[in-house]
Amino acid sequence: MVTRTGSMSGTRAFRALAAMAALGVGLFSAERAEAAANLTFTLAPQSGNGRINYAGGATTLTGDGLAVASVSGLSTPAHAQSALLIDGGALQFNTGKLSQMNALTKEWDFSPGGKLELDGGIAALGIKPGSALLTGSFSQDIFVRSIGTGDLKLQGGAFFNVVNPTLAAYFGLPTGGSAYLGGLATLFSAPNNGSGGFASSDLTSGSVTTSPVPEPGALAIFAALATGGLAFVHRRRNLDRN
Repeated sequence: MVTRTGSMSGTRAFRALAAMAALGVGLFSAERAEAAANLTFTLAPQSGNGRINYAGGATTLTGDGLAVASVSGLSTPAHAQSALLIDGGALQFNTGKLSQMNALTKEWDFSPGGKLELDGGIAALGIKPGSALLTGSFSQDIFVRSIGTGDLKLQGGAFFNVVNPTLAAYFGLPTGGSAYLGGLATLFSAPNNGSGGFASSDLTSGSVTTSPVPEPGALAIFAALATGGLAFVHRRRNLDRN
């Protein structure tokens, strides 16, 4: 078992964000959840191609070729509640390395960082297939938790990102590299392998939800992320010395 020090309240907060993303509600706090304008990308149930994988040991969590079917706006300034089909939509991501594994609760936690990218085309907006619709990096720990006694697993994590300007403009959201906060949540089947890792055999469901960060909130989040990153580096250096 790997142990890790840190803020339990912060971990719970970002797990709540991931759960909120799966339900298609806001991303900032429980009080603002229903009012926050957001985009929700719906992952398509599938088998065969998309994979969520952890090789075991001090490696990363990766997602590759996860099909994305559509994007819709919730409480957006324009075209609220409308959905757009995505042509060839695909999500891929990688996290930081494993930071904690709890054999009793059957949970894996991965460090922030890495990259998340969602590509695809939207014919209705003139966006060509293969275009980047959303790109970002995980801002807090990402978790995977086993559900029940079978192979079903829940994964969630929060990230900092930007949105394709044509897509953002359609829903009346900020463009020009504006900051967004997002959450990724997936439910998938993945038997554990002999090395302590797992690889998904199919994806049951999932969503990516993101909301613009209101100014001056973006500056506060940049500062918080920078402070958290420095604290993480300092903590790892202390652990390495001991």
